[in-house]
Amino acid sequence: MKHASRVDEALSRAVLYRLASHAFRDPPPSWPAEWDAIARGAGSALEELGDGPESDRLCDAFDALAGRALGLEELQTAHARLFGHTLRAAVVPYETEWDPAAGQILQAHLLADLAAFYRAFGLELAPCGERVDHLSVELSFLQFLAVKEALAAERGQGELADVARDAERRFLAEHIGRWVPGLCRKLAMLDAQGFHGCAAEFLEQLLASESRRLDARAAPVAELPRESALALEDCCMGCDHEASCLEVHRAFDFARGAESRGDPP
Repeated sequence: MKHASRVDEALSRAVLYRLASHAFRDPPPSWPAEWDAIARGAGSALEELGDGPESDRLCDAFDALAGRALGLEELQTAHARLFGHTLRAAVVPYETEWDPAAGQILQAHLLADLAAFYRAFGLELAPCGERVDHLSVELSFLQFLAVKEALAAERGQGELADVARDAERRFLAEHIGRWVPGLCRKLAMLDAQGFHGCAAEFLEQLLASESRRLDARAAPVAELPRESALALEDCCMGCDHEASCLEVHRAFDFARGAESRGDPP
């Protein structure tokens, strides 16, 4: 069995986090070319991490995901169908919407806590159109921590490398490990043979492997997100879809209300 050095292992895990983060982005025109480059790197990263039952499951999930790559228009359609552009989509990719105990005030506190976690490592969220608790943003943070661990280890700074690894352990236990398994299971039901369903299987295998490796024990939240305390206007990220999304979802809410009242169609 091959054993990677600490530097190579950390860099390989960073590539896998990058792949997972990219899979759940709202795809821009540059997405396919970026995906191809990241996927090639991920294949090499999996080879670097070595053999074993755990690696085999992760490799199988990666192969299935790589075989489901879509063209840009198909991917944008699939992403909009599953994630939409508001918090009332089929699958909610925001951590604080999955916490059943998070009212509006606590939700703001949790968002501030995440931002503080990032700032502790000198990071500020760029104006990317997403909140700090978006799945893709949180996975990018884990990618950053893995790179930071690799760089410190390469420089012989063992204590700094341990700080980065401990931060990853905490972030898995306190954040991603609590809500993402439920999101992955929901995606597996809604998009079983599709790209995002395969991405969810890959991410679930990656997080399971990482949690075991780091002994990161998370207490999972509910399988389904709570009813958001935010209005539609608060949910929007200010993207180009703002007007159309609000119009569509208001029409949906009106129709749903009419149906519950028994109004004629």
